[in-house]
Amino acid sequence: MANRRDRRRQQKLQKNGKATPNIIGASAAEGNLMSQAAALYEAGDVAGAKSTFEVITTMNPGHADALFGLGVLEEQAGNLEVARKHYQTAIAGAPNHAPSLTNLGNILRNERQFEAAIGMLEQAAVLAQDVPLVHNNLGIALHQGGAIERAIAAFQEALALAPDFVEAHCNLGAVYADQDQFAEAAECFKRAITLDPHHAPALANLGNAFNGLHRVDDAIAALEKALENDPGFAFAYAKLATVYERLNDLEKAEEYILKSKSIDTDNPEVSIMNGIILGRNKKYEEAVEQITYGIPFVSSPNIVSRAHFEAGHSYDRLNDSRKAFYHYSAGNALIEEKAVRFNVDREKYLEEINKNINIFNKEWVDDWSSLNIEDSNSPIFIVGFPRSGTTLLEQILDSHPKIQALDEKPVIEDTIKYINKSLGEYPSNIGNISNENIEEIKEVFYNEVSKYLNINNNLKLVVKMPLNLVNVGFIFRIFPNAKFIFTERHPCDACLSCFMQHFTLNRAMTHFTSLESTAHFYALVMGLWRQYVELLPLNWHALRYEALVEDFEGVVRPLLEFLGLEWDDSVLAFDTHAQGRGAIMTPSYSQVTQPIYSSSKERWRRYEEEMRPILPILEPFIRYFGYDADLPNTPDAPSASGATGSSSI
Repeated sequence: MANRRDRRRQQKLQKNGKATPNIIGASAAEGNLMSQAAALYEAGDVAGAKSTFEVITTMNPGHADALFGLGVLEEQAGNLEVARKHYQTAIAGAPNHAPSLTNLGNILRNERQFEAAIGMLEQAAVLAQDVPLVHNNLGIALHQGGAIERAIAAFQEALALAPDFVEAHCNLGAVYADQDQFAEAAECFKRAITLDPHHAPALANLGNAFNGLHRVDDAIAALEKALENDPGFAFAYAKLATVYERLNDLEKAEEYILKSKSIDTDNPEVSIMNGIILGRNKKYEEAVEQITYGIPFVSSPNIVSRAHFEAGHSYDRLNDSRKAFYHYSAGNALIEEKAVRFNVDREKYLEEINKNINIFNKEWVDDWSSLNIEDSNSPIFIVGFPRSGTTLLEQILDSHPKIQALDEKPVIEDTIKYINKSLGEYPSNIGNISNENIEEIKEVFYNEVSKYLNINNNLKLVVKMPLNLVNVGFIFRIFPNAKFIFTERHPCDACLSCFMQHFTLNRAMTHFTSLESTAHFYALVMGLWRQYVELLPLNWHALRYEALVEDFEGVVRPLLEFLGLEWDDSVLAFDTHAQGRGAIMTPSYSQVTQPIYSSSKERWRRYEEEMRPILPILEPFIRYFGYDADLPNTPDAPSASGATGSSSI
């Protein structure tokens, strides 16, 4: 065993991220030489340490500690192949030599040989149970290899042994951030900063977590503080570029990503972000070159998934539909894996939709008690299938001086959660809404809205959440005077566009990971909308996306008349208005800050071969909404999974 002094030396050097030479099982002479080598190493005499280790291996060619020491020195000099051979020789003679297992595992991890790396590091962790560094390194390999829960456990073990292990706090936070658990990630980075206030990686990662929480100002402040402590920190520049790209400030985004790239020229994550910004600047060929270079070398599924979608967008604009579809499919496959890993219950959401389909009939609605409601200023609700123009419309309306708009906040879902506690299970509890509780329910709704904006009673409130369409029956019950704007888009283009978007994972968006599941979901949701329209006296206005992009004023004027508002030229500058609103938290953020464009109309015909299997599912809706039904020959429609009631037309 190493004596107390040697243990202290090893713990000190562990902060550099490597296991370091120790003296285990040596003869007296070899032990003295090992002590001399360690002292020379600490004194900075690398050549002297190396010579001493070589003397030991001359005396004993299988001396694991000396071979390990040589491996460390060669690795630090950048001679990885030589280092690898030393570690392998050490392990061949001493299969349970934990330091060599650790460092060889790290080399394999950096080469993305995750299975082999994890095997070696797990063995090392068993042999060196009380060494925090080994558990930390195992956690890194598990994280990069996709074994998320085991990675978390490894980092927690490291921190149980060494609560002040700053890097382990950061690594644990990185796992949480990679799973979109940004609040948990932020807490880890804050603990690291408490231990070391000038730790640039912790500060930069905290900024990244704040960005994930949409706390943009806090994100920028943390990232800038990271750069104050380490002006050459490429990661912080890259994450600042990410923030400003999300804010649609492409000039700053480009400035920061170029700084990052000048510091770390071959960093794959930097290349991916550079490619994203190049794509935003319409330099599509350069964009795909940068993105596709980075993809094979990045382990984060979130980053790789987005990279595939962004490569798909650039290939789509280059009219290379085959390569675009490949990347969209690859990105969606990673989202699907994440949905499985997190046990996202997509079927439960379909069940809830079907409950609405099954319960809403004339007899049930006629049995509702009458309500005494006088509400001259009911909210306006924008509903429709995702990617049908709802974000664009919300931006247009918000630019009108008589409107304040709320963008994609769960105010209806949270109001439903409230009545679930007091009135029974949704949606059957809609029938229990009465004059005795209606005002309280409406108060809950407005309290939810006030969490996100200061309600101005002199303005018309517009609530935009596309899939509030599912809850139109509930909305009508509490706001019978509400106006609904229903956005229409060719069903093929709407479904294809959903498949092409890197959505944040939730129980609704997880249906978009394949064209088939997207089409089935579309059929279910739009069938329910048709049912509502036929059953309830809704006050609604259809707005066709294709018409909006072709004849802006001709479409927006009648819409404003429907809302009881006069035309205002401010709506013509909606793109400028959108840029001033800060971050837009939908996949459309890069589009609604641009002038109207029509390049996405009839896009689906460029993907006709891939779309062919789902056309029978969508054809009834194409006809119902009055779109051109000139479709290529298609196979018989498969049955719509989970679709019941009025889900087919």
